[in-house]
Parts: sequence; structure tokens; C-alpha cells
Amino acid sequence: MTSQSTSFKTVDLNVGGTIYTSTVRTLTEKWPNSKLARLIIKSTGSTKGNDIVDTNGEIQLCFDSQNRVFIDRDGFSFRYVLDYLRRANDDTVAPSPDIGRSWLTRLVPVPSDRYRLHQEADYYGLDSLSIELRRVEQSTRPAKPARTNSRPDLIEPIEEHNATTTPLKPSLKKTISLPQPLKRRDPIIDRANRSSVRGAKGGTKGPHYITIGFRSTYDTSRDVPTSDITRFRRVNRITVAGRSDITMEVFQEDLNDSRDPDRLPDGYTCRYYLKHNYLEMAFDTLALKGFIMLNSYMLAASNSHGNSNPTHTYAQCEAVFFKPAACV
Repeated sequence: MTSQSTSFKTVDLNVGGTIYTSTVRTLTEKWPNSKLARLIIKSTGSTKGNDIVDTNGEIQLCFDSQNRVFIDRDGFSFRYVLDYLRRANDDTVAPSPDIGRSWLTRLVPVPSDRYRLHQEADYYGLDSLSIELRRVEQSTRPAKPARTNSRPDLIEPIEEHNATTTPLKPSLKKTISLPQPLKRRDPIIDRANRSSVRGAKGGTKGPHYITIGFRSTYDTSRDVPTSDITRFRRVNRITVAGRSDITMEVFQEDLNDSRDPDRLPDGYTCRYYLKHNYLEMAFDTLALKGFIMLNSYMLAASNSHGNSNPTHTYAQCEAVFFKPAACV
């Protein structure tokens, strides 16, 4: 296979659970010395299904169950990385902050998304993108207002004194400062360190509720091998619903928040899910964090309505867990 045909070869990427498809040329042509480009070049010449570990600070090359290149990073921010790599070279390098702001602020208008993209650019070794993001941050940062005296009547008059003595400085009269209302700022959530996430209201003492949902398939045929437990009960995905900071504190690195990345710590969501499909492991994690199961229910599909395989049973299940308030 020639190098030209290899450059137009498509590559499937699994970035934090989000699937992307691009070409080798798009991912490697603009910045061939970046960590991302070296990872793609390495994946096209390696044996699928075998993980390759590089100890020289490179990104670890590994594949998921569908032989796609897997990168354990933020899948939502990778769309902006692809947009950057697909742009023309003369439209990417910004000679001034104004030109750089024209396309970056339109593509990524939210400051918290640009902050998260800056972290991803540093991880993938895209130095030029990091420089442009830094320029945009400096150009959009508001200037500090000049310190002026808005109440000249509060300055006491300077008494006449001997010219040989040290000049007196004007002094302000003692006034009572009234408290100013605090302005709420949306916090930047540190997704990398999930154990340190705390909510803004209510703390983590409880009481709190977490709902675990999953869809499962049961195979009741007699020809199932006794050693294959995945065919007897197959769980497609375990969803997590509850307050954002509580779910992150409980499941930490096992939680995937790519479907709702901008949720505030004290906000509620039902779009998180676990990176594994082991139901009992999720229950054990909740039990270790002090949660108890309150109730559960199952909705099973009938085999006589729309189910072509009478030995298969489909079920939608949810379980509600509760953590009482901690005693102070």
C-alpha cells in the first residue's frame, strides 16, 4: 500500500465513548510531530487487537471491542480538535489576537469549553492551538479599571504646615462600608479530579438519591454454554441519575459524563452512565458510599409482541438508592 493511499484511509476513533471517523491525512498532515499524529501513524501499522504501550511520554495505543482506536479523553471537546485540524493552514495560524478571535470565539463561544479545549490541545501536543487559545484568553480578558476617587468630598483638607517638614498626605474620613451583594459565577468543573468535586448547596452529607437504570436481555434457551454468562444476562448500559457532584464522588473514574459535560456540580442530570456493564459492581460501590436500595422495578417485554426470538426476554429496570443525612 502506497503512502498516498494510506493518507486517505479512514480511521475510527473512540474518544471517551464518543465515536468519530476521519482520515489519516486529516489527523497527521497539519502537525505530523504531535502526539495525536504519532498515535494515528502507529495505529495504521500495528496489529489490531493488541495494545501497545510507549514509555516515552506518548499516548498509549489501545483498541476497543470493535477494533477502534480508543483514547480515554473528553469526547465532547474532540469535535473542536477535528474542526481545527480540518481548517486550512493559512486560516489557522493567527498573526494577531484579533484574527485568532474571529474563528475561535465563534467556534467555541463558551469560555469553559475553551478552557477544556486548551487542556485537550496540551494533551495531544497541538502547540499552535494552545498558543491561539492563550491569545484569545488574553484578548478577551477585561482590562482592570483605573483606581479613581469617586468621592472627593471625603478627603480632609490639608492644614498649613512648615515647608521644611514632611508633606502631609491627604487622609480619608472614616466611613462605614456596606456589604455588596456577591455575584454568582459559574464554576469551571474539574472533570479530571472527580474525588474533589463538591456541590455548592447541601454539601455531601445527605440526604441524597441516586437512580440506577439499565436495559438487559435474558437468553433462556438450553443451548447456551454454561461458561458463557454474558449470553444469559446481557446489560447494554448502566445509566446514572442524580445530583452531578454526588454521582461523581460515588463513581469517580467509572462515570462517563460526555453526554452532559456542562452540568453544574449542584445540578441534576439523568444522562450520565458507567464505563462498565457490571451491575453488581455498581451496587457494591453505592453500598460502600453509604447508599441503601429503597425500591426497584422491572418492565419486561412480552415474547408474543414483536419479539422474533421466543427464548429472549427484554427488560427495562430501575433501582432507587438513598443515603440518609450524616450525623454531625
